Amino acid sequence: MLKSLEDKIVAAQEALAARVQDQSRAEKLLTKLDNLEHYHQTFEKDVSADIEELHLKLSDVVTVTVNREPIAKLIADLKQTRTGIENQLDGSVEGSLEQRRSQVSETIAGLEAQLDAPQKEYQAYLDSVKIWESRRALISGTDSTLGSIKYFEKQLSDLAHIPLELKALRKQRERKVLEIYREKSKLRSYYQSYYGQVQQFLNNHELARNSHFGMTFNVSIAESGFSDAFIKMINQRKTGSFSSMEDGAAKLKRILDGTNFDSPLDTLRFVRKIMTLLCLHEGANIHVPDQLRQDDAIRELYRLLFSLGYLEPRYSLQWDGKGLEQLSPGERGNLLLIFFLIIDKDDRPLIIDQPEENLDNQTVYKTLVPCIKNAKRRRQIVLVTHNPNLAVVCDAEQIIYSHIKKDQKNEVIYESGSLENPDINQRVIDVLEGTRPAFDKRDDKYQS
Repeated sequence: MLKSLEDKIVAAQEALAARVQDQSRAEKLLTKLDNLEHYHQTFEKDVSADIEELHLKLSDVVTVTVNREPIAKLIADLKQTRTGIENQLDGSVEGSLEQRRSQVSETIAGLEAQLDAPQKEYQAYLDSVKIWESRRALISGTDSTLGSIKYFEKQLSDLAHIPLELKALRKQRERKVLEIYREKSKLRSYYQSYYGQVQQFLNNHELARNSHFGMTFNVSIAESGFSDAFIKMINQRKTGSFSSMEDGAAKLKRILDGTNFDSPLDTLRFVRKIMTLLCLHEGANIHVPDQLRQDDAIRELYRLLFSLGYLEPRYSLQWDGKGLEQLSPGERGNLLLIFFLIIDKDDRPLIIDQPEENLDNQTVYKTLVPCIKNAKRRRQIVLVTHNPNLAVVCDAEQIIYSHIKKDQKNEVIYESGSLENPDINQRVIDVLEGTRPAFDKRDDKYQS
């Protein structure tokens, strides 16, 4: 009878452990449902503007309904079942298994007291063996018995598969990144087809083909806005690869500057690099959520990094392989002006104010002068300049000299005429060349 009660107690303990595990799973499921609702709310905020612009109702596109009642009822039932089992294992509860086992043990102990010494020793031995076997069975347990050896062995066995599963999931994530990149590449191809005629025009234009120009019209996939969005999520006061306001931002800038986002492999390397730095700091593993401003921002961080929303096809005018953002202010203005003079086919008069600003004379002579002379064939150009290359080398048909008399109420006097006009010729030498002696002095220097 004692063996039967002890078996029932062991079974009750296992049943209690199973109910505890089921309750824990149910409570975790409720937490996951809360996360699902939070994700849905975030999704609604993200797409609300697009839904409104498209004159749609979000409820017509997607609905999420969460019913917690079945899980709540299950938890209540589990708690009630646990209470019943716990009462059976409580020796103070009348008629419980534990109380009955204690009573039977006491009866047996009374009977054993009547046995002689050898029998008592043998019976004590048998009792010890039973207790040892009972405790061993309890410690060994089953796969579902919380805290038992077999339970932990099962957990360790399951953990052995996690590295392989993580590796497979990371590969799958990278394939998804490349799929997204391919879609953006398709959009870049559309841009190239739309703007390809501009490049074709440049390739065939007599001036644009000149080695002094090096002008191209390029379409590429470029990054924009990643740094600001990323740094906003990082708590730079916590330990991590991007900690410290200045050092973290500088490190990220170096990575961005060193990445060719027009290459899918380079883009993938960028994503891997960021993830490596988030997970590893100074040779030690680090938990990604611990580096964020908000603990629940991990989804937003991964969505930012892996969705490639910061990459968009961008068309740009380039000079010797450099984009506008890489040129000096003078080079930038020069490039845009040259591009306009070459592309624009209008014959209306054009007024240009000091295009030589921030440019050296060699650039003016080799690039601006040919373009202006070419544009003169079809349109009248009015040029304000202090550069003799533009006024003289461009073969101006008429030169207008202006002079302000500050001692006569700032009266402005204008003189005009061709370069061959002696008076105008002298004005050009005085103003643009710095007078004849200065011009001759420079000429003598160059000859020496």
